[in-house]
Amino acid sequence: MLSDTGARLASTRGITFDPSEEGLAPQRILGVDIRTTRADGGTVLPMPTVLIVDRDHIVRFVDIHPDYTGRTEVNEILAALHTLPSS
Repeated sequence: MLSDTGARLASTRGITFDPSEEGLAPQRILGVDIRTTRADGGTVLPMPTVLIVDRDHIVRFVDIHPDYTGRTEVNEILAALHTLPSS
């Protein structure tokens, strides 16, 4: 599990997006301003992503959802974990 404050790591991997002002405006109307909930005060957000990295730091599974409503299914994650070497 990784906490990526400010989406710095995600940004270096190209798996972030910066919502447009038009995209942020409806949230503000609802009283939500993501800048107030972020440690860095920014608006850059990571795409929903699952990376499984083995003990040798080799990425064994990756699933990136450019649409923020998409998520990796649990059964996909479990199947990927079962393929890892058990050493």
